[in-house]
Amino acid sequence: MPMETNHSTQCNSDETGPGTPFPFDEWKEDEWKALLRAIRSDNCILMLGPDTAVEEKDGNTLLLNELLAHQLAEKITPPIQEGLVDTSNLAEVAQYFLLQPKRGRIDLENEIEEFFDKRQSLCNDFHLNLARLPFYFAITSSPDRMFCEALKRQKKEPIIGWYNFNRKRSVMPARGTKENPLVFYLYGTYTEPESVVLTENDLLDFLVSIVAKNTLPDLLLNELQAPDKCFLFLGFGFKQWYLRILLHILEVKKKANPSFALEQFQPRHIDDFKSTVFFFQESPCRIRIFRKDLNRFAQELCERFKKSGGATAETVPTVQAPRPTVFLCHANEDKPYVERLYSKLKDAGIEPWLDKENLRAGDIWYTEIREAIDSVDYFLVLQSKAMEAKNMKEAVVNKEIHHAMERQKGFLKGKFIIPVKIDSQGVLLDELKDLQTIDLTQEDGFDKLVRDIRRDQEIRRKR
Repeated sequence: MPMETNHSTQCNSDETGPGTPFPFDEWKEDEWKALLRAIRSDNCILMLGPDTAVEEKDGNTLLLNELLAHQLAEKITPPIQEGLVDTSNLAEVAQYFLLQPKRGRIDLENEIEEFFDKRQSLCNDFHLNLARLPFYFAITSSPDRMFCEALKRQKKEPIIGWYNFNRKRSVMPARGTKENPLVFYLYGTYTEPESVVLTENDLLDFLVSIVAKNTLPDLLLNELQAPDKCFLFLGFGFKQWYLRILLHILEVKKKANPSFALEQFQPRHIDDFKSTVFFFQESPCRIRIFRKDLNRFAQELCERFKKSGGATAETVPTVQAPRPTVFLCHANEDKPYVERLYSKLKDAGIEPWLDKENLRAGDIWYTEIREAIDSVDYFLVLQSKAMEAKNMKEAVVNKEIHHAMERQKGFLKGKFIIPVKIDSQGVLLDELKDLQTIDLTQEDGFDKLVRDIRRDQEIRRKR
């Protein structure tokens, strides 16, 4: 039965005027019980917005999006005229940034990659409290890694997927679990900067891309459209017009249970905000918007979950699902590409072995490499023009391949050696010509690599 909605909540006199009816819902015990029940039964999808990504600086709490916007604005010459652009609005500033002479998308991508890379270990109590709860799936609209870092600190290993509006491609490795939650970056991830929705034009292109059929993975759409699922929106920004469009084009179906949203903003025009609240309350999601401090809410949610008998990360040790391990056999000339691939594989829930990352000072390097080849689940041969040149002469990579081929003989079925093409000029090595090659130069190449490894891993477990 639909819960009664209370619109009589009064705001404080310093917000919109004394006695002004404020159209937020009021938290009741029934709402708390419904939300806790949905989390316990794996029927709640966590939706994290840009207002949850913050950094403490000089005693102030700053939104990362606004901090990045100001940083970009300072690099624009001549300085932006006052009133021309809102220097706290990332989409506006990024759009203006690209209008500058000798500036291109690559400059913008370098800026965002550097900005978030410096903050990859950033975390706070808000995210830590959420990470203690058994969410199996979270969708975020910010490129930051704060929730992922919090999950790791709670001894969970997140699986990361993302949508790339530029290539009409998404990476959705597998359905998450309570021990290995899936975190999906709807607006792209900074580790693949071209995927990030930055400018106002990007936002329009993103919406157009979403409208096109088959651009989002079925797993994501099935989760969003399931009638028994509800959403917990935190700092998502329902003041933004495009969220109405997004919910519509995602074809979110009518929900059996209401969804919940917490927003931290003071609307300038109370009547406009009333219409926004009405829209989301009457939408198929039946979203109810509450006014509450995000930090206090996350803390209270965690405490209520414990009191209701739910198990959090602090009370029950988690048993992590094994991550497939892979050896990255490559030519030294391809090291920059391989390091990026290393990061993407880790994000996708696969544990790569790379000499630069895994060898320690003083290791007898070839002994360590042989032992690594003997211990990993898969051996990836990253084929390129440089690798082809190595194959024509004596080289360490050839020894690695030959050792892997010896181990391959022990596999009557299934895969061990996986040839992977990483540039358009690479030629398949003769020794591997009978093995199926995955082409990473194709748009769906990386997604296919992850799927094949996980599919083979599942087959091995059933034997």
